[in-house]
Amino acid sequence: MKDSHTPQIMKLQLLFAPMLLLAVVFDLAVRPRVPVSALVFSGFLISTAPFALRAFRKDPVIGLMSPVLLAARACAQVLGVAGGLIYARRKLNRGDCQLEADSPLQ
Repeated sequence: MKDSHTPQIMKLQLLFAPMLLLAVVFDLAVRPRVPVSALVFSGFLISTAPFALRAFRKDPVIGLMSPVLLAARACAQVLGVAGGLIYARRKLNRGDCQLEADSPLQ
């Protein structure tokens, strides 16, 4: 959960990408009065506000673009995590995770 490189807000933003996809599917299926996807999207924008405001002070164009760039980063991270999980599962299914003969862990 905690490391020295990844800010906690980035981990939260990572979750917004799949949540938004699920919220859109939910909205299409249920048709609620208040679209859940709008709430999830608003939450994502609120999570980007501190970064966007700091960026806006330095460069207004970058500040305005930053929510889009942060969304692209979150999507890329989700795809990377999904790819890593698929890769690990395939290795486990093939039995490639066995220790090597000369490994000091045996």
